[in-house]
Amino acid sequence: MTREEKNANEYLRTYFELNAQYEAYAKSLGMSYSTLCALRIILEHDGNCTQRTICEYTFLPKQTVNAIVTGLLRRGVIRMVELDSDRRQKVIHFTDKGRAFAFEMIQKIKNAESKAMESLDEEERTAMLTAAKLYVNRLCGYLLE
Repeated sequence: MTREEKNANEYLRTYFELNAQYEAYAKSLGMSYSTLCALRIILEHDGNCTQRTICEYTFLPKQTVNAIVTGLLRRGVIRMVELDSDRRQKVIHFTDKGRAFAFEMIQKIKNAESKAMESLDEEERTAMLTAAKLYVNRLCGYLLE
């Protein structure tokens, strides 16, 4: 195995470990990681979030997002409001119960993420973000060759 293959494997392992942490947190709350991601996007785009928005940010398939949204509707966490400009599009809004529910769990994640970033100095943060973005862009390019 080449050094580059070992590095790629190590990066992938780290990526999987990060996802496993989010998955474990979601499971501790009794939900899937995908649902947790959707709740975060709805919260961050409050009043301007559609199922398409969730798909664009999470890269989840439409069918998965629709199933998540349907489940959240059934639980009374969200409500849907048709757009005046396009009645086929519906904006997702939290119910009062849903906003409190989502805010608490998402805030815990954001606090942990902020603390983790704060533990890195500015040079480490910049290097990590720059290298990760560059790696993803190049990987996508090579996969499309």
